[in-house]
Amino acid sequence: RICDEQIGEPLTAKQEQGAAFLLSCCEFKDQARAQLMDLWGVYEDWIKRHDRPMLLHSSRELVPFLKARQCTRKRSNEDRWWQGIAIRHEYYEISLGLEQSDTLCF
Repeated sequence: RICDEQIGEPLTAKQEQGAAFLLSCCEFKDQARAQLMDLWGVYEDWIKRHDRPMLLHSSRELVPFLKARQCTRKRSNEDRWWQGIAIRHEYYEISLGLEQSDTLCF
C-alpha cells in the first residue's frame, strides 16, 4: 500500500486510487498543462478499463491530488488549466480520442 509520507499512515482507498491514477496516466513537468475536464475524462476511462470502483465522484475531487503534486491552477481570458501536469500521450489517444497537439498542451 502507498503511505502518506507526511504522517506515515496508509492512504484511504480513495487517496490510493487517485494517486495510482496520476502515476499511471500523467506526467509532472513544470511547463506541462492539462484541463481538469480532460483529466476527469481520462480518470473515468481508466476506471472502466481497469474494472475498478469509481471512488472519486466529480472532477473537483481531483483538485487535492493536483495541489499535493504542486500543480497550480491557471487561467487566461479564454481558458483554464492546471500547470505542472500533462496526460501521458497514450492516454490522450486511448481515452480522449485526440492527439496531444489537438489540445493546448506544452
